Amino acid sequence: MNIRTNMNGHDVEIREAGMADKPVIRNLMQLYQYESTDYTGEDPDEHGYFDYPFLDHYWTEEGRKQDKRLPLLLTVNGSLAGFIFINNYTVYLRPGDDTYSIAEFFVLKKWRRQGIGREAACQIFRHFKGAWEIRQEGDNKPAHVFWRKAIHEFTQGNYEEVRADDWDGPIQIFQVNERVRTTD
Repeated sequence: MNIRTNMNGHDVEIREAGMADKPVIRNLMQLYQYESTDYTGEDPDEHGYFDYPFLDHYWTEEGRKQDKRLPLLLTVNGSLAGFIFINNYTVYLRPGDDTYSIAEFFVLKKWRRQGIGREAACQIFRHFKGAWEIRQEGDNKPAHVFWRKAIHEFTQGNYEEVRADDWDGPIQIFQVNERVRTTD
């Protein structure tokens, strides 16, 4: 998978992360998890490392086939700008072959508030036909604002916000009925 677009004069690329990209994403994950401590309160381990227990599963056959895990790298003008993890883990929708969720979504601060993240999200939605469930942690207020705006723009307001007993934040659900052709 390789999606290329232009946003505000910047070349934006979203591509599937291969095995050689795994250490890069592991490093970016540290920045992501550090920023998340604002609302999670999580501490690093005794070595100063934030563990992400699902990382390896994005590169296993079982993770790819059974859980539909897909690691993506985001670049802007050829430089690393973030990562996105897609899978089919849901708490509200029934999991299936045409069900998707964004497990993790990280854009470096340098590229925020320029429409880069919103464009990346919309491009991913266009690429995958099916039901989408997007969840945010309850205390991650900036994510609530970002996802509501991005999803509203993409769906033209045709989405539903729900709650689930086993999730502490908002969940947006919507359907993509057509896959829009992108560069693969």
